[in-house]
Amino acid sequence: VGFFQLCTQEVHITARRMSNDTTPRINGKMLSQYMGRLVFLICDTSSVGQDQYGNQRLRTTDGVEITAVLPPGEQFESQYVNFLAKVSQPNLVEVVEMQSAGNNLDVNQYNQ
Repeated sequence: VGFFQLCTQEVHITARRMSNDTTPRINGKMLSQYMGRLVFLICDTSSVGQDQYGNQRLRTTDGVEITAVLPPGEQFESQYVNFLAKVSQPNLVEVVEMQSAGNNLDVNQYNQ
């Protein structure tokens, strides 16, 4: 998945939200800077595990391990998933929406 496709996906998700709200695209190391805010974040689902509450343990594109609370019934459709999520704690996000980012994401380009 190329950078243009990721931007297009973000615009598509954002279009369903208030048009005057700006949602940053971040990586795992930036999470603590966005406490209580909505962000776009891509995670690798191939490292999926669960915590004691059934939440998903994932790795961000820059290798940070996080916990994601998914909406009921949501499942991963690809290795990389683009999340619109609220940062609840430095390594915990509450997913509002998620969309496939494909299986061949250039994580180096995303992290720039």
